[in-house]
Amino acid sequence: MQWLFDRRVRLALLGLWCVAWLITVALLLAPLRNPISLSHSDLIAHFLVFACLAFGAVGFSRRAADLSLCGIATVGGGVTLEFAQGLVPYRTFDVLDMGANTLGAMVGYGGALAVLLLVIGPAAEARARGPAAGA
Repeated sequence: MQWLFDRRVRLALLGLWCVAWLITVALLLAPLRNPISLSHSDLIAHFLVFACLAFGAVGFSRRAADLSLCGIATVGGGVTLEFAQGLVPYRTFDVLDMGANTLGAMVGYGGALAVLLLVIGPAAEARARGPAAGA
């Protein structure tokens, strides 16, 4: 579990999180060549993408306040991207997609907060006490 606290690992995970955001933005704003109506079958994908983005913040956030900011940013990003899709040719604004983005971000944030409080927090406390306290 020591890798959880290595600064280089946390920076690498932050970098991966930023790359994931860039990929998400590129995919959601890229014009569709052959738009087809999928009757909202992409809602699960919207939910999962934003749940993963919000959950991924636990890789580099070690305080609940920092994690909360990342969760709020993920919700805001999902809402903003949906509005931006309305400005891109062959893309449309969809309130259901926005809801899926928001719900996914909230579920991902909840999972990340649970991991932070139930796994990372106790591991950090045990690490602070030192190896003699655990023996």
